[in-house]
Amino acid sequence: CTLQKEGSSENKDTPHYKLMLLLEQELPECNRRETIDELAEKFCVNHGASKPSRKRLSRALFLVPRTRLDLLPYYARFSAILNRIFADVG
Repeated sequence: CTLQKEGSSENKDTPHYKLMLLLEQELPECNRRETIDELAEKFCVNHGASKPSRKRLSRALFLVPRTRLDLLPYYARFSAILNRIFADVG
């Protein structure tokens, strides 16, 4: 039982898990320009070098939930920030 708990805590430290949290939990909760800017910086520092990460980000930005259309300006800002650094995002 303790082995399973230790294994799950190790999985939370992986870059894949952190990217999943960023895209699925933090990105939809950003509702201010400052938080989007911080999230874009966090993505660049932690995940930007990986092409699969940028691909997952592009997919997440494209698939905005229909009930959350208020996020579109923030997603556009996020995409514009990252487009300056990574040409394949945006």
